[in-house]
Amino acid sequence: MTKPGTKHISIREKERFLTRIINYVLLVSTVVLTALTRVIPSLLRAEFNFAEIRIALILLLVLGNFYLMRKKRYKLVKILLIVLPVQILIVFPILAGYVLEASYIISPFGIVALSLIPILILDPEQHGWPLLMSQVYFLFLVLISDSLMDHFSPVKLTSSVLIREFYPFYKGAPLIMMLFLNASVYYQRKIGLQFEKHFREKQEEAGRESRRAASLNEELFHQHASLTRHKELIEQQNKLFKESVTYARHIQQAVLPAEEDIRTLLPRHFIYLMPRDVVSGDFYWVEAVGEQIVIVVGDCTGHGVPGAFMSMMGISFLQDSINDAFKRGTKGIMEELRQKVIQSLHLTGKISDPKMGMDMGLVIFNPHTRELSFTGAHQNLYVFNAGQFIKVKGDPIPVGLDLKSDRQFSSHKLELEKGDTFYMFTDGYPDQFGGPDNKKLGYPRFKELLSELQLIPMKQQQFKLAAAFEKWKGAIHQLDDVLILGVRC
Repeated sequence: MTKPGTKHISIREKERFLTRIINYVLLVSTVVLTALTRVIPSLLRAEFNFAEIRIALILLLVLGNFYLMRKKRYKLVKILLIVLPVQILIVFPILAGYVLEASYIISPFGIVALSLIPILILDPEQHGWPLLMSQVYFLFLVLISDSLMDHFSPVKLTSSVLIREFYPFYKGAPLIMMLFLNASVYYQRKIGLQFEKHFREKQEEAGRESRRAASLNEELFHQHASLTRHKELIEQQNKLFKESVTYARHIQQAVLPAEEDIRTLLPRHFIYLMPRDVVSGDFYWVEAVGEQIVIVVGDCTGHGVPGAFMSMMGISFLQDSINDAFKRGTKGIMEELRQKVIQSLHLTGKISDPKMGMDMGLVIFNPHTRELSFTGAHQNLYVFNAGQFIKVKGDPIPVGLDLKSDRQFSSHKLELEKGDTFYMFTDGYPDQFGGPDNKKLGYPRFKELLSELQLIPMKQQQFKLAAAFEKWKGAIHQLDDVLILGVRC
């Protein structure tokens, strides 16, 4: 019962199981004794002997124990199993004078054998004192057994005389056997129970860990399911957003002038537009007014969807401003556009006002006379006139609310020659970080790039500028929308 590897039942359950086993052993023993002392002698017509009384008492004890166990009186059953078998089998016959020659040998060793019962059915840790008292009880019976037999035996037996000659050995043998046997069984049982207890603690700990793991698995399952639902929702929203942005891009492209129309007005030109996102906050506008061509490059506050809305609003205002203020030249158109932006965005000059507006370069170009007029709002115009670089500076005024409200836009006039080029651009290209030192490309390097491209056609210039930008940017994320518009006279 204490052997590792037995069934995983509690120690109390094992004690009860062993108690049943002992009762069954007594029952089987009783049946065998009955056959030997009652049935067989009856067949042989033998006379009645004292063993029948012991059999009846043992049978009564066994049946009584089964009844008590059925009533779950386990403590009482253990007491009866410890006390009564030795009384019925050994002490009671001696007291009744039923002493034989062999009784002097059988009785002490029988008591030793029966002394194992409490060790087998009691827990050494929980029943230490009862176990000790039971061993004292059996030790006392071993010590007085021969005296009882001498006193209650009706006749003087030869064995009683013989044992006196070897009395130390006679007394020592069962005592040593009892000490050795009981100590061995006690030790084995205690070790087994300790192992059982340790194993059960580990088993319970493993059970707790298993339940905790199951709880965590269930929690993770619910979290995974929740994350999956959120992921699907986000993917669906992202899909709808992308579809909306793609639709907005188509609208923005539809609002911008068609490439064929621009090529009709400006046969030698290029437009390099590289949005940071799907839609762009940079925009361009080309429109003929009489014999002159209005060219606009704008950079709205922000990029992506907000910038795209601002750019579409700027194009709408630009068309109205050109019609209303064309006669006042580039600075008149720019001022008219600025007022429309301020009014439409309800900008009042308060600190709480959103930082909304746009930077813009506006050119009125006569392709026949090659006369050019320029006004810039935080934008410059680069011109290559007869191979010489000219930087036309714009005004530090936004197309929007200006904290210094008394400032006015200025207009710059140039007379170009055939083959000259001019470039309008936003700040996305020169402000891009990259290169070996992760620095801005910068306006000097941008001007140098344009200078190196003066001998090649405009369309090839666009490809060269795009390749140079990608090489400079490398793996770094694009920071802003990029727009360059170049024209050759």
